[in-house]
Amino acid sequence: MSNKILAWITLASYLVFSWSCVIYSWKKEPLQSIKPEEREGARVSAVQKKSGEKVDFNKDLGVRIRADSVVGEKFVENIALEKSKIEKPKDLPRGAPFELTTTEGNLYRVTWWTEAKTKVFLNAYVPFSIMPLSDIDFVWVKKVNLAATLLVFVAIPLAIVGFYYLWTYIWGPIPVGEPPPYYPVSFYQH
Repeated sequence: MSNKILAWITLASYLVFSWSCVIYSWKKEPLQSIKPEEREGARVSAVQKKSGEKVDFNKDLGVRIRADSVVGEKFVENIALEKSKIEKPKDLPRGAPFELTTTEGNLYRVTWWTEAKTKVFLNAYVPFSIMPLSDIDFVWVKKVNLAATLLVFVAIPLAIVGFYYLWTYIWGPIPVGEPPPYYPVSFYQH
């Protein structure tokens, strides 16, 4: 009885903790086919211009679609902002990193900050426009690969449960000192 409970707890823990391990892939899609609400903030690994030229980006740099352009990020040190110009968050968190939005709509990924009386000084990744969306035909966007994710979530737990079933009910533990039933007895007498 305790083995079954342990197996169910292990299976439930696996499913809960592995849910964050969703598998993503890069898919080429026409820019016009992506809905505007899905387009905003979508991660991009490459674009194909209307002229046919393909432009690849570093997948780790966080190139995204924002408003009417493809936007990258560059690291800038010692940015001074008036506290009154900060829209979100109103109360700055103690640690970093976090995202900061100004009243002008600028988004900063803050890595370090300190404050004075009326100003905040920070080091952050600052967005900059790479190219307008009007020049782009196709984009390679990051999407959830549903088939691979389901395969991982279903195949691995089924393999664990199947192995447990085979070991417990089919193969069974072999008693010490006795030959396995599938080998001839003469094999052990030599």
